[in-house]
Amino acid sequence: RIKFILTPAIVITALALPVIVSVLASILPCEKVARLSPVEAIRRGDLQGAKEGGKSVFSILGKFWPRFKKSLSPLSLAIDEMKDHAAIYAVVIIVIGIALSVFTLQASYQHNLEEIVTRTMKNTICADGMILGEGSTPRQMMGGAPRIENARALVDQIHETTGYTTVVRSNRQAVVVLGTDANPIYEGGSIWGIDTKNDESVFHLKSTIIRGDYFDPSKDYSQNVVGEQGQFIPGLRWSGLSSTVINEKLQEPYPIIMGETAAKSHGLDVGSQLSILLTDSTKGSGLVSAPFKIIGIYETSFAFTDSLIYFAPIEAINQMMGYNAEDGNAVAVMAPEGTDYKQIYSALSSAAPGMEAFSWHEAVSYMIGPAFDAMLLIIYTAIGITLILAAVIINYAMDSTVSRKTREIGTLKAFGARDRTIVKMFLYQGAVVGILSGILAVVFSAALAYIIINVIHLNTKMPMGLIMGVGFSVTGAIIAIT
Repeated sequence: RIKFILTPAIVITALALPVIVSVLASILPCEKVARLSPVEAIRRGDLQGAKEGGKSVFSILGKFWPRFKKSLSPLSLAIDEMKDHAAIYAVVIIVIGIALSVFTLQASYQHNLEEIVTRTMKNTICADGMILGEGSTPRQMMGGAPRIENARALVDQIHETTGYTTVVRSNRQAVVVLGTDANPIYEGGSIWGIDTKNDESVFHLKSTIIRGDYFDPSKDYSQNVVGEQGQFIPGLRWSGLSSTVINEKLQEPYPIIMGETAAKSHGLDVGSQLSILLTDSTKGSGLVSAPFKIIGIYETSFAFTDSLIYFAPIEAINQMMGYNAEDGNAVAVMAPEGTDYKQIYSALSSAAPGMEAFSWHEAVSYMIGPAFDAMLLIIYTAIGITLILAAVIINYAMDSTVSRKTREIGTLKAFGARDRTIVKMFLYQGAVVGILSGILAVVFSAALAYIIINVIHLNTKMPMGLIMGVGFSVTGAIIAIT
């Protein structure tokens, strides 16, 4: 899924930048021409005098309200003059709009990249940071870290030391059993056991649920035993599975929340049931199974997460792994807004010596590779270059426009117009050009985004969860065109 998020900040920037640059680019040539004498300005001019046009709104209002005419006469002159040379200004506005549309498109895609990857990881998997057992790696932020005995005590310790909001989670890599007896399907998955009472204080899984419900925070999901009869697991045999039965009756399935990508690919929805197999130790010495019932479907716009990550009550996962109720294998934290990831790492390292501390940055880098920072740097650099080029284009266009109107300026001066009035007139023109160019840039970028999404992406068959690679190639043709 490819998205371009056009935020208010990007739109404001797209409008403000051309206005600022247009106005600034108009000052020097305007002042230079305005200082010419009327005779010299007319002599240097290479355009015809302004055409006699119809009366503007400002001149009409000025007849009834002289004060209005006096205060806005430079704007009235600017708009009337732009009407007289509409073709020239149209070309200038279109050129500037095209140049800025590249910036708008890049900025909106960059925002979406950070939003999807970073926010998805923070809201569902790694929060702002994590404490894992000794010897853990960033890979285990996705699940499968060593057991932390009495993890709830560690939660209190980290909170008291750092002030961060903390919560415990348990996780195990698992096999999700789908399909039927005749056609079983086995898929790998990462099952997160979450503290249903406190998890939302750090994560935001509930906000991503698109169908169904979240867990009931007031309910204790623990059960007397873990295990199910092999005959209730599609396609599996008795061998290697626990077969404990209470009163000759299968236990109630544990609730589970799964991703939209996985649900769609297997035709599952709220109310569907599946089985999950996992080992009862990190060394995989025993196989444990339990039935689960889907109570909710979540969606993050990140196919990797939605296809592989499942959420269940921590009581269920702890029971299946043989953990005590106070145990877990991850302590997640939420730091105050704006806290740098390096600061988070340092604070967690000091708060839990002997444990492995990680910030959200390690999780994101693991998910899409260390090139994440480099990719953002490339995008920001491209945005900067685009803005510089746009500024050069605007400056040239405004300088050329002002210089070609020296005859009109000379005529205005001959009729007694002050230098300040002339400068204001062209500054108003710069502002109008900037606003129209910014609006056009937003329209162009929206059209380009539509083309990229609907023509290129949607017509390309891509495997579920694939992350598209972006590269740069410098060829002879590119050099020649440049």
